[in-house]
Amino acid sequence: MNPVYISAATSYSDEWDLKTLIPDANMRRRMSRLVKMGVASGLQCLAEAGIGSPDAIITASGYGCLTDSEKFLTTLIANKEQLLNPTPFIQSTFNTIGSQIAILTKCKRYNMTYVDGAESFTSALLDAMLSVGDGAKTVLVGITDELTPTLTDILKRMRISVATTDGAYFFALTSEKTDSAKAVISNVELIGRQCAKNSYTFPTAEAQQLFQLIENKTNSTCKFDKLKFDLQCL
Repeated sequence: MNPVYISAATSYSDEWDLKTLIPDANMRRRMSRLVKMGVASGLQCLAEAGIGSPDAIITASGYGCLTDSEKFLTTLIANKEQLLNPTPFIQSTFNTIGSQIAILTKCKRYNMTYVDGAESFTSALLDAMLSVGDGAKTVLVGITDELTPTLTDILKRMRISVATTDGAYFFALTSEKTDSAKAVISNVELIGRQCAKNSYTFPTAEAQQLFQLIENKTNSTCKFDKLKFDLQCL
């Protein structure tokens, strides 16, 4: 596989102006916090990379839009399956973020969402690398997940502590080196599962690790779940 360049890397920040990133007030109003985080992070990443409409949009999520799912199910029970608001159900689907970014960037090309638990981002990143190798010049790849009170309570009952926070991480991959290039990925290998079967890793952990390596300009051999590659910062 040829080297793949990372032209931009973003992590959601509450300091961003969402009105600038998502101008449509009606669209913005209907979005849950998770959807806003994901869409804003993806659009910010494209803006930093100087990409208007990518050749592919690949997103990942271990749990999807939990807040919307919980809201819909709670209302379903409370209202005895009557007079239900469809918006939480519509926006509870895992591909909501990828589809919203596609609409806003007018991207009618390859669009895929991976739902693979803690391995979700690794699967999406591998697909993004393969897409670049298959001819795509620009690919947006990222993951968005949230920690809701319900999920936190369930993890506590299972005696699992989460060492990370929820968030959104996006990366703009390109086939050629650009002026904004931050890092290059090379020597990609598929490897055996790295996490122990009885261990717990929050889905955004690997994306967060990759983002921090790029931000700190740290060269590293990354060993993610089932994927290994060399990261050289530029």
